[in-house]
Amino acid sequence: IIIIGSDIFDLTMADLEEAFKALEQNEYVIGPAQDGGYYLLGMNKFNIAVFKNKDWGTETVYQSTMKDLKNNKVSLLERRNDIDIYEDVKHIKAFQPFLKNI
Repeated sequence: IIIIGSDIFDLTMADLEEAFKALEQNEYVIGPAQDGGYYLLGMNKFNIAVFKNKDWGTETVYQSTMKDLKNNKVSLLERRNDIDIYEDVKHIKAFQPFLKNI
């Protein structure tokens, strides 16, 4: 099982393949976001507990999730920047054509 955020503009097929491959030897895989959350969470068996008692949308989500997974085998993906606010995209070249009128 892998869930991904819809606000990761540079996630590639290779990233997803890496996540699935990581689950072959790990119980969990997580892709940390630069803002303290995560953009991808994968698990071999569904575990509702990792979604409980989180301050969603804050910089504590990743650390809180890692704390929940401390006794498990976890693989980490590359840290990425998700898009939450204008400042997250204003300097990214791929977004410039869309930001001209802002």
